[in-house]
Order: sequence, then structure tokens, then C-alpha cells
Amino acid sequence: FLDIYYFNDLFLKKVQQYRKIENQIRKMHSEDERKVLRLRYIKGLKWDDVATEMGYGWTQVHRLHSAALKNFKMV
Repeated sequence: FLDIYYFNDLFLKKVQQYRKIENQIRKMHSEDERKVLRLRYIKGLKWDDVATEMGYGWTQVHRLHSAALKNFKMV
């Protein structure tokens, strides 16, 4: 028997987590850093798809991601 309340609570926690992450991304200064984090963590794209979407090579996307993580502040 699956507890519908358990899954509802789990879903609500996920939504709250996504909102918190999105709010922190919004506060970042670099548009490219915001975009790489959104594509990877909000949209769930694979690295190759992130690179294609952004028009950068795989290496540049990873450098950008590294910088974005250094600048990302989660409260």
C-alpha cells in the first residue's frame, strides 16, 4: 500500500527545493553562469546538451560550471 500523503509531502519538498535553488541562481551576476546551472540542474540536461544549447564546447561549459559553483551561495 502506497501512502499518498508520503508522496505528496515528497513532491512538495522537491518543489520547495527547486524554488530555493532557482532563487539563488537568480541572484548570480553572470548570465552564462545562471544559464549553465539552470540547464543542468533545473532542466536536467546532459553536459553535451548544455554545451549545444549554450553554443560552447564541452570544456568551456565545464569551466563555466566550475566558476558558477564557486559563486553559487545556498542559504
